[in-house]
Amino acid sequence: RWMSEAAEAEAEKKPLSPEVAKIVDDIVGLNLLQVSELVEELNTRLNLPDMPSGGMMMPMGGMPMQGGAPAAGGAPAEEKEEVEELKPIVNIQLDSFDAAAKIKVIKEVKNISGLGLKEAKAAVEGAPGIIVSDMKREEAEAIVKTLEELGAKASLV
Repeated sequence: RWMSEAAEAEAEKKPLSPEVAKIVDDIVGLNLLQVSELVEELNTRLNLPDMPSGGMMMPMGGMPMQGGAPAAGGAPAEEKEEVEELKPIVNIQLDSFDAAAKIKVIKEVKNISGLGLKEAKAAVEGAPGIIVSDMKREEAEAIVKTLEELGAKASLV
């Protein structure tokens, strides 16, 4: 787990209550899909305004902070456009892989893409490249996680 020096110093200043510490530990253990569900549910229950998909802004100091109120003018329309950029159908791109995990990655690419062994091997060795096209985002995120667990680096495009 990575924290900036300033965040570590801040964490050392204020001890968390046991309840908050447990919640933080539980949240840190969630996968990306679960975090997305959590954020949606919290936004609904707390009646918070929709945030752009990038939800974080970088102030001058370089520390991330949650975006504040939108500026006057066309800002709300811009936020909606950013939220819509999250495509429901995506492609999975294999960016790279660990040489020691090559065989496992080839087998997984073969299974998920429906390619034959020779084609899957060529796709893995030809990284970076698209290995699966037009897949639902939720399924694709699970596959990316599996590939990363096997020693590959993959992304959604």
